[in-house]
Amino acid sequence: MNPEARPGKVLNKKRSYAQFYLELGQSDFLLHTCTTCAMKYAKGDVEDEKLHSTFHKNYTHGIPFKVYLYISSQRIAGCLVAEPIRKAYKIIPCLTNRSSGSTRLKEAVSKPTKLQFGDVCFQREVSKRSPAGRSSTDSNMNFTGAMLCEEEAVRAVCGIRAIWVSPSNRRKGIPIYLLDVVRRSFCDDSVLEHSQLAFSQPTSAGRALASSFAGTDSFLVYKSA
Repeated sequence: MNPEARPGKVLNKKRSYAQFYLELGQSDFLLHTCTTCAMKYAKGDVEDEKLHSTFHKNYTHGIPFKVYLYISSQRIAGCLVAEPIRKAYKIIPCLTNRSSGSTRLKEAVSKPTKLQFGDVCFQREVSKRSPAGRSSTDSNMNFTGAMLCEEEAVRAVCGIRAIWVSPSNRRKGIPIYLLDVVRRSFCDDSVLEHSQLAFSQPTSAGRALASSFAGTDSFLVYKSA
């Protein structure tokens, strides 16, 4: 029999779909949308709940930064960003990273060495002397390398997140001035000591500044969020 001659039969049958899932103790499959901050998160998940709590707080209250500006000739010459913190860690001084620049070395002259090129003879002397003051570059070189911190945290209230000074206004003591303003005005009811300011992962220049301001190599550092 020819298949083409067979009378066709039209099937108008709708398919039904069903979604199945495995119940493994999860509280909800759908993401919950916060009506205030509009963040979507999984209710019951500890990490998502914690992340939403932090985001919601920042959204409703704002990030509590305090910005201090140094104005010179109607232009911003320096900027400091501070934030409230709860804990910090004390730096462990490493003597191998610091040079004894505070002591003046006596001039040491080595034995002269003669260098002769044909008929021309040069007499060379190698001398070492310490300069009267260290430049900022030399000071920064003394703070290179990894920072070692004590394991036990200490209570802290003020963190210095960032400091910036325009190139044309550097070497004028602007960072020290801004840090002093912060310690006097950050807390409404008290004035912080120099050593109570904590610094957020400072660079070599920042470490030199923090050490100079705090008056010690064992200043406070913290990890910004």
